[in-house]
Amino acid sequence: MGKDTTDKIKEAKNNLLADLEYYLDEITGLTQSPIEELFLLSFLSVCSYYWFDSTCYDAGRNIIMVKAVLYGRNIFIVPQHKICKYRVDFLFVLNNEKQFIVECDGHDFHEKTKKQVTKDKSREREFVKIGLTVVRFSGSEIYNSPFKCVRDLEDMFINYWSAKDGK
Repeated sequence: MGKDTTDKIKEAKNNLLADLEYYLDEITGLTQSPIEELFLLSFLSVCSYYWFDSTCYDAGRNIIMVKAVLYGRNIFIVPQHKICKYRVDFLFVLNNEKQFIVECDGHDFHEKTKKQVTKDKSREREFVKIGLTVVRFSGSEIYNSPFKCVRDLEDMFINYWSAKDGK
């Protein structure tokens, strides 16, 4: 590898690390668990590195807005949003149209007992009844491969946009 290429790679790494530090400072306190924070940090880092033009955080409304340059769309991310009588980990709103709920299921609070499973299933049905798409990731999935979780969610967004655009 030539010196120019090595320098460019170092610069890209430094930029990515700076982005991660910025996002970590911005998102601290927006989530309720370490796996939620890891998921959000991973999502924002992938966005900033691969396909988003800009990201901004509105502290007054607790909303993160990212602009998807590749697709000419906006995504609003609302951590700890109340829907019906429940609080969801994340609400992703695509272009003020389609809404995805993302739940980060740590073992301590989900699927540990039959009662917890029943509560989660009932809650999910309520969301589906009002037209929301629910995406669940286990804590282990997020911990072991946060970027795969982000890519899976990104694929769902792309599939939605493609179907909507008739592509």
